[in-house]
Amino acid sequence: MSEADAFIRECAPWADSHRRFLSDLLAIPPLFQEPLSNHTTMRVGGPAEALVTVADIMELRTLMEYIETRRLRHFVLGKGGNTLFTSRGFCGIVIRLGRTFDACDIHENKVSAGGALSLPSLARQTAAQGLTGLEFACGIPGLVGGSLVGNAGTGSESLSDHLVFIDLLDRKNEIRRLTREEVGFSYRHSNLTAVSSVVLRAHFRLRQSHPQATRQRISSLTEYRGETQPLKFPSAGCIFKNPVPRKNGDSPRSAGALIEGAGMKGVTVGGAEVSRIHANFIVNRGHATSDDVQELIRQVHARVRERFGVSLELEVRIVEA
Repeated sequence: MSEADAFIRECAPWADSHRRFLSDLLAIPPLFQEPLSNHTTMRVGGPAEALVTVADIMELRTLMEYIETRRLRHFVLGKGGNTLFTSRGFCGIVIRLGRTFDACDIHENKVSAGGALSLPSLARQTAAQGLTGLEFACGIPGLVGGSLVGNAGTGSESLSDHLVFIDLLDRKNEIRRLTREEVGFSYRHSNLTAVSSVVLRAHFRLRQSHPQATRQRISSLTEYRGETQPLKFPSAGCIFKNPVPRKNGDSPRSAGALIEGAGMKGVTVGGAEVSRIHANFIVNRGHATSDDVQELIRQVHARVRERFGVSLELEVRIVEA
């Protein structure tokens, strides 16, 4: 029996009753034993017991109540970037937000964005109104909700920089509003993971500029991204966080520079390769597995620590089966 078959058998005792519930509840038919490689930007990962898309807040709250009362495992998935499922998949329910959660409302310099709105769409819509502050998001292939959980950004800007507050569904199935300070953001981190919340909507305050200037910045950033990132192959984005500044104020070398300096650029494990364009990216050359990617991550981490004495911290989230 293969590992995948054994995993399916392990989940089987609870699968049938939950499948019936999900099929009856959801307007969008749920997917069972769905390969997560179809839903992540790295294009790797085994099957989820169920992958569901909730059409509206009522479906979401009913589903979350069912999950909580039965203590089922679940994972809220955005665009699938910065996320690595194992080859065994996920023995639980993977949840995605439907189209009613991707609205973008702009009033003067205030922006309200649904949790399922893509960051490139948010960047383009605000730029078209002459609002500046979120242009950097044009190159981040994520959704607003998931990107806030990880406080996505670039080397100098983060999504939380212009956030005022968020609306979320907490683990008690109550809708709450939290300010940026209450969320507790830091570099590539928030406290949203710890409280097991679903981001429904984010509210930003931007600065007024001119549409021509904001569109030009998006164009320049898009061009730069194409020159410095391996966009021709699937990837999860940056694998490691950049080291934090030293106590004396000196800026350490970036994770990409450390990995390249350790001689890992171009190294492969199976179908996974440390990108030859940007060393902090691992790309899927076409037949990589999650096991390949995780082994390559382990090798990169070990080599950088051996060469520079730096223990790199993961930016990508590895979701255990």
